[in-house]
Amino acid sequence: MTYNETTTRKELFNSMKKLSIKASLIALILAFALALSGCSCILETARDYVRANTTEAPSITAAPTSQATAVPVTPSDEPSAQVVFPQVEHGKVKFSDMEFVYPDVDAFIADIDALQADIDAGANKQQCLDRYEALCERFDSLSSMASLAFILYCLDVTDEQMQTNQEELSNAAMDIEWRLVDVGISLVEDPTLSEAFSSDYVESLRLADGLNDESIQTLVERENKLESEYSELLTTFTITANGREWTQEDISEAGDRELLDAYCSELNAKAGQIFLQLVDVRNEMALALGYDNYTDYAYDCFGRDFTPEQSKALAKDVKEYIVPLYMQSIFEHYDSYIASFEAEGYSLQPSLDTIKAGLEQTVPELLEAWDYMFEYELYNFDVSDVKRPGSYSTIINDYNAPFMYTHWDGTGTVIGTIIHEFGHYANFYFNPETGWNMGGSVDLAEVDSQGLELLMLKHAASLYGADYTDPMRLSSMLNAMYALMSACMEDEFQQWAYTNPDATLEQLNAEYFRLAQEYNYALLYGYTGTEWSLIHHHFEDPLYYISYGTSMLGALQVWDYSVNDYEGACDIYMQIQARPHYSQFRETLMRAGLNDPFAGGIIADIADSMDAYIHTLK
Repeated sequence: MTYNETTTRKELFNSMKKLSIKASLIALILAFALALSGCSCILETARDYVRANTTEAPSITAAPTSQATAVPVTPSDEPSAQVVFPQVEHGKVKFSDMEFVYPDVDAFIADIDALQADIDAGANKQQCLDRYEALCERFDSLSSMASLAFILYCLDVTDEQMQTNQEELSNAAMDIEWRLVDVGISLVEDPTLSEAFSSDYVESLRLADGLNDESIQTLVERENKLESEYSELLTTFTITANGREWTQEDISEAGDRELLDAYCSELNAKAGQIFLQLVDVRNEMALALGYDNYTDYAYDCFGRDFTPEQSKALAKDVKEYIVPLYMQSIFEHYDSYIASFEAEGYSLQPSLDTIKAGLEQTVPELLEAWDYMFEYELYNFDVSDVKRPGSYSTIINDYNAPFMYTHWDGTGTVIGTIIHEFGHYANFYFNPETGWNMGGSVDLAEVDSQGLELLMLKHAASLYGADYTDPMRLSSMLNAMYALMSACMEDEFQQWAYTNPDATLEQLNAEYFRLAQEYNYALLYGYTGTEWSLIHHHFEDPLYYISYGTSMLGALQVWDYSVNDYEGACDIYMQIQARPHYSQFRETLMRAGLNDPFAGGIIADIADSMDAYIHTLK
């Protein structure tokens, strides 16, 4: 059956019934999977979508341009720019040998305040600059302990002391950041030190000065406390039904739609109250800093080179072109879709060996980071009831040592998750943005991960086995579409929440259900309006979600380029990986030879390309 605008709701529901009883289970798994997103990684969020790859499809790649209309071009035969990473020294210490030592926060703050006092008193400027640089390095060490505390807490969320450590250090880091910003502003405004700072550094410093203030410290601490309350709730929440307790995993294994609805409803009642408090706290923070609402503030905090209004325009195009293609693809390729759920039973070490072999044939420059990760055991793939859900990569600055966190469950999904996270890991390894003010584009960070996943799909047969080749290819395309759709849907929901601060929980649920209807999640996955409570980003990473969609537009262009010129696409990917510090999202993609993701016609072209590719599948 082909889905189109004239297809009625009744016809769609009848078609779903005719397809298979497994459809209910799929709807359950995909909806339930929202709870397990982690890296902030939507490709993991659709947890039963296993990754796969590419044959032929029309090119959507365009020359760098800021024009409103995309202009397709043929991949160039000219040699690509030389990719050069900065020289970085990495610690040679195993993770198990890294010791958590609670830093002396009070002494640190006292030293910063003393430096500020000396600057105000007219002390020697060069000596003050030297002290400032030493304090910035000291901040890296504090950040290392904060990262280590967070990792250790994630490994055991029942460790109350480590939870306290990571909460306290997160608050302390914010306080110290503000003080360092004040000191930095005092130094950069001194004309005798004008050559000591790059223009990018000064711009970053001034932006940070507008985003932070001591007056909101109490609000930030309240925010952190509420986030921890939600994290503990999500990890430990159960419901009682049919004479027993049910966890998220229990419900998933049972495949019971009614239990899932009950779970979401009861979780929503508790998590929703936390979220309402977070909305109030965050909007109060934004108002104190001169913003009309938290949405605008959050977009600036992420350093985005696009606006909330542009995200809304992107959502409009996604609903017009991607949503119907997603529905059509599921209905026309349902059997292959079902088969993709059966990829499981993979052993850890053979899978890791296959991933490494694929990297060697795709981006061999990254193998150094891969070998470093395993030599120094800078990962945790264990499955445990006390581990925090999700996956992520982070960096421990004292050692310039990235760390990868996920859960090896033997499914094809976790193979893709490791590839995804390794894209982040490699960027941390080769291009660490250490330093309290360095920052980095979250949208580019997800291109690191999603782009690597799509390039590695060329090796799908080796990664997942020949029997799953076409099912995995379909899954990869559905996964990409799901990323675009969910990113836009969740961003629309969050923008609405923060610009309607007086909304009740019932109104929030009603708005989410309205969006679920627009994106066909209510129809296809049975969304009722409470499912947003499962998505930790709404609580812990507000307004982050759109980056899964914007970055996917970059990653899909890399993939489409690879259809005609695989080596050239790998070179483009590496150019993005090796970007300079302070790089902006849109300019970096265009500098690498891709389109501006917000150029007119991009979504329509991507939809055409994916549609053509899907129709090559069996």
